[in-house]
Amino acid sequence: MCFSAVALTRGEVVSLFDRNSLANWEIQSGGRFSAKNGVLKVYKGAGWLRFVDTFADYTLTIEFRFLEEGSNSGIFVRTGPRLAKMMKAVGRTTGTKCSAWTR
Repeated sequence: MCFSAVALTRGEVVSLFDRNSLANWEIQSGGRFSAKNGVLKVYKGAGWLRFVDTFADYTLTIEFRFLEEGSNSGIFVRTGPRLAKMMKAVGRTTGTKCSAWTR
């Protein structure tokens, strides 16, 4: 998947992806990912990435394109480590997910 993301917070643009590494991202739930030349590769299987910083009030802009048919992905918003623990305790996922997939 080709991926680009920035957040606008307090009038400042914050780039979330440096196009060549997973710096400032944590891999969750045993996921497998890599980044190189602007491409974020998601290996088949479960798991997801979480940005290490949190934002209270922001505008998130994301651009991506799938490189394989049958792909599916999404972005969780308004979630975090504390909420993740509480939701996991009751057997639920966290936050709101915006989904995208190919046919």
